[in-house]
Amino acid sequence: MKRAIITVCCLPVLLAACSGAGIFKEAYSEAEWTFIQPYYYPLAGIGGGAILGKVRIPENRETSIASQTLVQALQDLQLSVVEPTLELDAIIPPRTPWETDIAPIPAELVASYNQSFPNLTLRPAIYGIAYDGEHDTSENIFRYRISARLYSRGALSRWSQVDGDRYSGKFFVDRLVELLQTHMKIVAEAQP
Repeated sequence: MKRAIITVCCLPVLLAACSGAGIFKEAYSEAEWTFIQPYYYPLAGIGGGAILGKVRIPENRETSIASQTLVQALQDLQLSVVEPTLELDAIIPPRTPWETDIAPIPAELVASYNQSFPNLTLRPAIYGIAYDGEHDTSENIFRYRISARLYSRGALSRWSQVDGDRYSGKFFVDRLVELLQTHMKIVAEAQP
């Protein structure tokens, strides 16, 4: 009985391996990525002009641009990457899980959140946010998968994670995505 279960569970992996499809190449479908931004290299397209809806980047720089854009957006929110440990170049390799420390959220943002989500109102407390995720740069597309973790504390207590069903993580993820879009635009405009 156990042997049949193992065979059935392994069959999709075995079929993918036999068909030549990379089973680990695309761990997420396009719908599971939080933010997707296509890119292209100079001299691509007709006459080397701009390609609408895509960011122009120098060749072989996609990994550093994807990582540095993420790090800059997180720094705008007063966050830093704690996993993995970053070197001086601040490069996070594609498909490497990352996570941030916790940064306090301004009271105005909590008020805005409470207005947007009256059914999931945050009670009076000090709130902080942390993010985790990963990114990918294959097939000329920057992809980011991002999750937000909300924390709360009192004036003299430590951070404790808020239950995921008590708040909308999308509200906080959207904040980071807006910054990623801004930094991607800056990268695109900086290219000759």
